[in-house]
Amino acid sequence: MQEQIFVHGYFERNKGILTGFVIFSIMSGTSYMLWSFLFEQASGFAGGTADTSIQQLCLSAGLCLLYFVVSQQLMFYFQRRLLKQINTQLKQDVFHALMKKGVAKFTEKNSAVYLSVLNNDVTNLENNYFAKIPEILQNGFVFLTCAGVLCYYDVRIVCLVILTALLPVAVPFLIGEKLSQKTKALYEELENYNRKLKDWLGGFEVIHSFQVEDEVKNRFAKSAEEVEKRRYEGRRYQNPYGILTLLLTYLILSIQLV
Repeated sequence: MQEQIFVHGYFERNKGILTGFVIFSIMSGTSYMLWSFLFEQASGFAGGTADTSIQQLCLSAGLCLLYFVVSQQLMFYFQRRLLKQINTQLKQDVFHALMKKGVAKFTEKNSAVYLSVLNNDVTNLENNYFAKIPEILQNGFVFLTCAGVLCYYDVRIVCLVILTALLPVAVPFLIGEKLSQKTKALYEELENYNRKLKDWLGGFEVIHSFQVEDEVKNRFAKSAEEVEKRRYEGRRYQNPYGILTLLLTYLILSIQLV
């Protein structure tokens, strides 16, 4: 496809929804800070060191719960709206780009290639880019809020948390390029699979006429096996780093508890 589609432009085209998501993500992050102060208040009440009645404590807990639920619901609402708009616009833009191609240019490739782009590639963008950005923003606001709460208690704890949090972040940078290559190989194989599948289903009558069903079944089995082999290779490469990330997480928790 010759026409370039810049994925970051979809966030610019949905500024209003993105702004709503950011606002309620910040509110969701501050709700964790409120819970922290509530637990501190409850701890003081239990130890008899806080000048708080049980009625005030229950009211504070109710308000914190309401604030948390509302901010979470609205954040996820705007996240769903954002992904819905972006995915619809992306599919439309890709399809419009296809329609702009000349007949000669269009017929250079099997139509299964275009089906693969509209299905596999668009889904890949959604799962690995568009759906991840809101999660990163949300987690970032939560992290900043929690860091602010920790600063209230001890700045040294914040420094330790930031230092240890950098370790898991480094893992994606180690595997990113190689994993992208394996993902690309998978989608190329899916493209071949879709092209062959379209040809086999389109020639259904011919296959039965020449009684070559067994041959087609064997070829289909080989093609399906190649697709799953590519998928297996990607997972096999990814799993050890998943174990490493989990070990680093447990290490970080142990350090922070100490």
